[in-house]
Amino acid sequence: FGDSTVPGVVEVGRGDWLFWSAYLDPDCEALDEVVPPTMPGADVARLLVTPPKAAYHADRLREPESACVAEARAGLVDRFGGLTREVDRALAALLEQGIEVFIPDDTHWSMEARLVVARSIVEALAPGRWDDGAVTAGQVPRLSGLARLQGIAHSDLVEGPVTTLDVNVVSDQYVALNGNLLILQHSESGAPDPLPGVTYIIGDSQTSYAIPLIAPYFEDLRFVNWFLVEGFGFTGPDWPAPDRILVQTIEDNTHLLQSPELASFLARLDSTVGD
Repeated sequence: FGDSTVPGVVEVGRGDWLFWSAYLDPDCEALDEVVPPTMPGADVARLLVTPPKAAYHADRLREPESACVAEARAGLVDRFGGLTREVDRALAALLEQGIEVFIPDDTHWSMEARLVVARSIVEALAPGRWDDGAVTAGQVPRLSGLARLQGIAHSDLVEGPVTTLDVNVVSDQYVALNGNLLILQHSESGAPDPLPGVTYIIGDSQTSYAIPLIAPYFEDLRFVNWFLVEGFGFTGPDWPAPDRILVQTIEDNTHLLQSPELASFLARLDSTVGD
């Protein structure tokens, strides 16, 4: 990539690595103040905050982040604990095996990391149901958003993990925002013995790409992209009460955890628990 860059958007790292500038060098005091939101009365409720690319691939940066960043990130992971700590350790374990956690020219997890996170989410919400034998290699979209910002195009498909279990996508509703398609997805499992009840996942594009691996394990899965909650409020149909819910966001967007839109959405779900 040389030294070419998109000012204020893409940071060129070492070799063929690119970084989203906004995710670099976060405000350490702001990270120190992030606290988990109040969750609804679902039988199972989980929070997942995922560190950004630089947290795992700092050696690929040309200039290091501020000295306080690593400690602030570690403190955030410790405060959230649970699934956040578990996923962080699982991703760090990939690095120890020499496996990249992020795609070099994109902001999303590598295929191996995507599989690790999907397994962790399923095990957190439906312990004992994940089946490694149901994962095989297939063709999945090639994510290279940062490279595309540099004017470099890649093939549309690459080899990645897919599931052999069946899932029926009941509905996809798309909202256009800055050229992106934001998903509100309702899936029903066609796999044998899915977990009964209604499962909600509120997350960003990181989680959305893992949903095909997650959905078969749940009888009724509702995935809501963050921007439908935070950017627009939730104005869709009255969905049933959650039996379990997961809220995921990246470190840079942890402020969304305290947003009134999320609080309103969670209160709406909570108000129907036990009906």
